[in-house]
Amino acid sequence: MLYASLSPVCDLLSNSEGIETQILFGERVCKYNNRFYAYSQLFFSSFWQPYPGDSLKKIPLLAPQISTPNAVVCSQEAFLEPWHIPIPFASPLHINSSNQVSLSSDGIALLNFFYKSNHPKGFCLTKNFQFLDHPLSSNDLLDFAEQLIKTPYVWGGRCIHKQLPHNGVDCSGFVQLLYQATGRNIPRNARDQYKDCLSIKNFFSLPIGGLIFLKKETTGQINHVMIKTAENQFMHASEKKGMVEKVILGEDSFFKRNTFYFENQTREAVFGMPKNRKAFF
Repeated sequence: MLYASLSPVCDLLSNSEGIETQILFGERVCKYNNRFYAYSQLFFSSFWQPYPGDSLKKIPLLAPQISTPNAVVCSQEAFLEPWHIPIPFASPLHINSSNQVSLSSDGIALLNFFYKSNHPKGFCLTKNFQFLDHPLSSNDLLDFAEQLIKTPYVWGGRCIHKQLPHNGVDCSGFVQLLYQATGRNIPRNARDQYKDCLSIKNFFSLPIGGLIFLKKETTGQINHVMIKTAENQFMHASEKKGMVEKVILGEDSFFKRNTFYFENQTREAVFGMPKNRKAFF
């Protein structure tokens, strides 16, 4: 059975209890054969499937989802009121005709029990979300990317909210959330993101919003992803710098065919354009 998370964020853990990925408020989780799955995060293992993990950190608030999301959070400062629950960037919501956040009766009862309250309904300020029928725009993608500069790097991270202590993203989580915030779905990790892309010859042929993938020198496997944000610029969540940063190509960083020169290092690069797949929640 599918349940929607009512926690701001919960960690999906590996067998060794490292963070595999994170599930945001409003995203669905399912359990099958004693494993948990992040329903809308694509993962490839012989076939495409929801992203798997062995356990959830602690016991998050889970309740049936009654309505398909029609909006997505596009702010780092959104809250579900009147409980004042932080809602991370790119979290899906269903906003009803009265401009309220649709929650099941079980969900409202669970929130009231957990927060020792007695509220009949919830809402989110309109400035903090946009509807999914909003025309898709590459400008939105770039505006969101600019807003997220200096977001901390966190391995397995998909949580962006200034009021949460575990605020942070990894490289693939960063680009996946950018696309999710514009109503589109791409896979969870960098290798799968490349598998799902239309291959592009080089950086200069890559459209704005396209992805740059770097290969590990020892194995040749893709282990990093970045997003092109201008003709001479890209952004990425850098583990070395510990945050999301913007890089302008110049003397110390440039592409030559499929080689990327950056900070006295060279890496093989490949390029791809994500499919225009509508987000599913």
